[in-house]
Amino acid sequence: MPGADGHGNRFGIALSLLALAILAGRLPYLAAGFGRDPDCWRVAWSARLFADQAGYHVSRFPGYPFQEIMSSLLIRWGPIGLNGASAVFSVVAAIMLALIIRRVREGVALPLALAFAFVPVVLISSTSAIDYVWGTAFTLISFYFAERDRPLLSGLALGIAVGCRITLGAMGLPVLLLLVWRGEPGKRTAAIIRFVAAAAVPTLIWFSLLLSQYGLGFLKYYPIDNTSALKTLRLATVGVFGTAGLIGMGIVILLALLRGRGVEKNEHDTRGVFGAAIVAMLIPLVTYLRVPGSPGYLIPAVPFLLILLTRCTKPAAAWVLALFMVCSPFIDISLSGIERGSFLKNVDTRVERMDVARGIMRAMEGLEGDKVVITGSHYPLIRFMADEAGLDLSHYVFRMEEERFQERLAEGVAIYLAPGARMMTLAQNGYDPLALGARELKPELPDADREEGP
Repeated sequence: MPGADGHGNRFGIALSLLALAILAGRLPYLAAGFGRDPDCWRVAWSARLFADQAGYHVSRFPGYPFQEIMSSLLIRWGPIGLNGASAVFSVVAAIMLALIIRRVREGVALPLALAFAFVPVVLISSTSAIDYVWGTAFTLISFYFAERDRPLLSGLALGIAVGCRITLGAMGLPVLLLLVWRGEPGKRTAAIIRFVAAAAVPTLIWFSLLLSQYGLGFLKYYPIDNTSALKTLRLATVGVFGTAGLIGMGIVILLALLRGRGVEKNEHDTRGVFGAAIVAMLIPLVTYLRVPGSPGYLIPAVPFLLILLTRCTKPAAAWVLALFMVCSPFIDISLSGIERGSFLKNVDTRVERMDVARGIMRAMEGLEGDKVVITGSHYPLIRFMADEAGLDLSHYVFRMEEERFQERLAEGVAIYLAPGARMMTLAQNGYDPLALGARELKPELPDADREEGP
């Protein structure tokens, strides 16, 4: 085990420099709105309400109280405050992963931590106001302290992770397994009790807050439209790692196979670590397969996959993987050549969505009389931006039931459709608003050559 000697000091300095590099790589992208996912703007709206003393409101069910409460303290700084917090937690996650791997195997901790930080879906989430890297950071903290037989700190960290995303409570299983497998005989029961008690304290705080505000109504989720098996697979592979990242992982595995011995010898006590890592990797995967809504759901699985890769990865191969993964967010390799990577495309779409939202507001402000626009997926952005600009929020609705639609028309209200709102209404409400008298609204965009929507 590395001690506080020269080697340990060098590792600490290298890890600090790596953390600064990871943070620096995120800084240029923090100001581009709260994120492409409308949920990011819902987090910002929830934070604003809480900060304005309007009480606690979930950004979306079932609630993400730790992130929502912390975001209310940061919302005064806008996207830089919320996105910056995500960037910091991604650095924390990378540091904790490096510390875990270093206790498992020498020589690969830094490159694998760097690889994790630049997995495309991790980079996207760590420059957005979404909870994925927050929860992953606390999950890794919990795993780290469990490996060091510190059940109280491990439990407290997991309880905070639950406050970032309730489903992360399931990660208590691999942490408990790690405590059992690494615990001393005769002390395991006490360790489990301390872990559960420590995790229960913050968890009960979150649930008490949600119950007091919503009763049992917070225990729900939003259904996902049927997704094909091919799309589900693509999101879980290319959607997470990008093509360059997948190529890098393929090279690592191929090099291990060519050496003819799949498992590297470990100098340290790894009892239970890999078994717990397998369980920790499978839990987010099962959750994703049940509700394959976003590749971000798989972020908590990524560090544990990298922990497992230490079994067959030499330092040189780990640096090769890091190189490919650092490139992956910025370039996409396909049969047609090299294109902009998924992260850069995400940033472009974020800017486009904000332009469209502003264009919708400009178009609505230029119209006379009673009016309302069905905004669809643009609503979280418009709600936040219109409120910030002091505009009348009653002119903007997310969607409208057919009965209410007919009522508003009868009242002489002009109903408009933002880009994409007609198809959403057809799919979710079962009627065609355009056929019943709605009008399509063309956003007033700053560049006439720009497309009407994302």
